[in-house]
Amino acid sequence: MFDLVFSVLTQNGTPENTAWFFALISGLLLTLIICTFARNVTERILHFIATRFIQNNAFDWDNHLDNAGVLKMISLIIPLLIFRGMIPFAFDENWPTGTPEFVAQAVTILLIIVIAIAVNRLINAMRDYVQTLEFSKELPVAAFAQLFKIVLMIAAVVLIYAATVGESITAALAGFGAVAAVLSFIYQDALRGLVAGVQLTWNDLLAVGDWIEMPSYSVSGTVTEIGLTTVKIQNFDYSMTAVPTHALISDALKNWRGMQEAAGRRMIRSLLIDTTSIQFCDDELLENLKTLSLIEPYISGKESAIAASNNRLGIDSSNIANGRQQTNIGIFRQYFLAYLRRHPKILNDMTLVVRQMEPSQHGMPIQLYAFCTEKSMLDFENVQADIFDHILAVLPQFGLRVFQHPVGQDFAGEQEPAQTN
Repeated sequence: MFDLVFSVLTQNGTPENTAWFFALISGLLLTLIICTFARNVTERILHFIATRFIQNNAFDWDNHLDNAGVLKMISLIIPLLIFRGMIPFAFDENWPTGTPEFVAQAVTILLIIVIAIAVNRLINAMRDYVQTLEFSKELPVAAFAQLFKIVLMIAAVVLIYAATVGESITAALAGFGAVAAVLSFIYQDALRGLVAGVQLTWNDLLAVGDWIEMPSYSVSGTVTEIGLTTVKIQNFDYSMTAVPTHALISDALKNWRGMQEAAGRRMIRSLLIDTTSIQFCDDELLENLKTLSLIEPYISGKESAIAASNNRLGIDSSNIANGRQQTNIGIFRQYFLAYLRRHPKILNDMTLVVRQMEPSQHGMPIQLYAFCTEKSMLDFENVQADIFDHILAVLPQFGLRVFQHPVGQDFAGEQEPAQTN
């Protein structure tokens, strides 16, 4: 190529120095023209594929490839490969010694970088696509994507090092042993996060969308992303907290996913009864309570059973403390339970208990333990509030009072009237 161009130029009167320069770069110019043409053709073909096939088919994964710019990077790889193969033609023996080897080395490094960028974009595209699938909520997709990127970066560095020093990949890997030890120390958090991420996934302890609580980090919210080194949680006040992935294994973690997957959400709450209001039921109170349709069958049945038992044992009924008697708190517990069983938002096929707890200086706790069909915080709290609104309102009909500490108004009526002269 050099001899042909030099001969043509000198025959047409071009000075030898000028002819020599143009003859020298003629092979390089032709190679660049061919590579430019190849890139334009490749880009047009890929653009045609993107517009005619990718955007118009029913699949979604290929759209992510186009959006991530994978096809644009592929259009750069082919011209670089052509240029790499035409180096002996572009840089002949008239170039300074060592020029073809240097250019080949530079193009090889550039090719490695371009391929690494293309693969990195491919990883991003696959990550975005997988995150649109339902099962991705159970996998730390972002963590695996970050891991693949780290492996890709290490591989690119090893290949660039091997191309720079002119060694084989095996020799380059052997020389990277000491570097790997240093990198393992620098990226120890990433490695610990990787191990923790594998444990979390393998044991199904955490997934995107889970509602978790971590008291040590003041976290209570929904997992939005599981990364290689951190897990992002959106708290209920819409603030974001980043927790180290390994902390989810080493620290206390409460995951509410089981409640979300169950038929209902647990409701557990106590009502404190003033123990001085607990009493045996006299006939007047029993007659008033029989007007409550929910509890009338229980009172009547219990009344007949108690009367038969007392008659059989010959109990002296002149004192109400003799024998068996119904108490207002016992009837109230049965009413509370009957009310819950009829409530449309309470599950009867799961644990449903109204129990009496140990008395304390704050009164007698009556505890509700049930499961509500509403799981969201707002609806659940509304159901719970409606239940206790009714229970607190109906409590005086049983002759019971809620315990509360006395306030200033409670003592106002006990003050002695001012003496007058």
